[in-house]
Amino acid sequence: MARISLAPKPTLGYRLVRFVLRRRYGVMLDPVAAAAHQPWGDFGYWASHHAGVDPAELRAVTHWRDSDLYSALERRVMAYPGAMTATPPEVTDQMVAELRVDLRDAEPVELTATVALEDLRNRNNAALGLTGQGFKDRCEVPAP
Repeated sequence: MARISLAPKPTLGYRLVRFVLRRRYGVMLDPVAAAAHQPWGDFGYWASHHAGVDPAELRAVTHWRDSDLYSALERRVMAYPGAMTATPPEVTDQMVAELRVDLRDAEPVELTATVALEDLRNRNNAALGLTGQGFKDRCEVPAP
């Protein structure tokens, strides 16, 4: 059973995609229905910078389990990528249900897609021997 609603807001774009997919496959594809909860936008350093995230919180990410800067919800969100990228994945129904107590359907969808995208990028870059290109100086969290 899906851990997220497969009935997103029926926007014009979603209805068009649903029409095409039903015509091609006879059914709406569940991953597309789940992803339709979230309109995609910016993420990562730039999104946090523009949203006014406290730089102290960004610096504390590496020790989020021990930091008192994060709420219970933030800790659940931060545990999710580790569970998602473990081999085999360790995401449970309970973990998603606990996230959904405080989050709309769109938010776990975006979290999942962002983690998957970053995992794909990391694996792709590692396999191809790609390394940083010097953006750290523009994305570095300022020291206190």
